[in-house]
Amino acid sequence: MNSQDIRIEIRRKGMLMVISGPSGVGKNTIKDGIFKQIKNDLRFSVSYTTRPIRKNEKDGRDYHFTNREKFFELMKYDKFVEWAEVHQNFYGTTREEIEKCFSGGYDLLMDVDVKGSNRIKSLYPEAITLFIMPPSLHALEDRLRKRGIDDIDLRIRLVQAEKEISEAKNYDYIIINDEIEDSITNAVAILKAERCRNSRIEIMFKKGV
Repeated sequence: MNSQDIRIEIRRKGMLMVISGPSGVGKNTIKDGIFKQIKNDLRFSVSYTTRPIRKNEKDGRDYHFTNREKFFELMKYDKFVEWAEVHQNFYGTTREEIEKCFSGGYDLLMDVDVKGSNRIKSLYPEAITLFIMPPSLHALEDRLRKRGIDDIDLRIRLVQAEKEISEAKNYDYIIINDEIEDSITNAVAILKAERCRNSRIEIMFKKGV
């Protein structure tokens, strides 16, 4: 049998990328930028949340919007791989959401807080973690003010931001979101490079038929 009788089959394992960062840092804009450039085999993890739906958001696309009773029922039956209370609202990602993407051959992009990232990394050690950092707390404050956040809520978010930033050292990658287009380019480059990692590629040699 010569080399022409050997067929090479290459498969790539599904990948999980977790994005975290303080409120107002630009995670959603970076996420949207990633999906504009990478359209193949990539899905966004749609989490459950008890917070009210915002303008331009769509149930089932941005989040599964639900009430606290339903959310606590999912918690009770251990349906979440991670959940957190953020600014008096609850957020959680189900096992079903992750496994559904992997079984379909897709990479999965997740937006979770620091606590959730640690939990997911413990359950999925090969997950890639990316922290979006503001250029400064002053810049982050300006961005939050432009959202119309009131002073009390603003102070709470800035205190939380400092705590989250102190955990950035535990992430695989850090992007300082000063110029949004540069940040999107860097995030896309990280995802593309991780798709090429040796441990994610399965090479099989098969005899021709």
